[in-house]
Amino acid sequence: MIVSVRKRRSPSNMNRTSAPPPKKAEAQRLQAQPTALLFPDEAQRDVTFPDGLLGLPHCQHFALSAYKPEDGSTSPFFLLQCRDEDLSFPLIEPRLFLADYRFHVAPEVLAYLKAKTVDELATLAIVTVRDQMENITMNLQGPLVMNFNA
Repeated sequence: MIVSVRKRRSPSNMNRTSAPPPKKAEAQRLQAQPTALLFPDEAQRDVTFPDGLLGLPHCQHFALSAYKPEDGSTSPFFLLQCRDEDLSFPLIEPRLFLADYRFHVAPEVLAYLKAKTVDELATLAIVTVRDQMENITMNLQGPLVMNFNA
């Protein structure tokens, strides 16, 4: 899944274009680097999926925020909350668990996200929470790729 991300703006400034169709081309490898997704002065970021999430085309507008446990402790998780519907997803940076996590980013995708290199992109994986800790998974095949500097 590919997203276009920008800081909170009025709805008239939101990017509503869709991603170009994928083409076969030379792809770059994403390097493992920690990502600062939220700055201290920001409680959340607005995220737009112009075509919605896979299987949820009507869910296009989301708020991304750091997950804050009730006990006040810190957490590596983020929360992606849909503004169009009562729906949310826990997210995490895959490189916290897999330092060598990599995936291909086609040049067309870099251009769509207004990035020159993969180093400008942030990556999050949707987490599937289960009753038992050892059964919790994250989606590494369909990461959310974002450019917070676009």
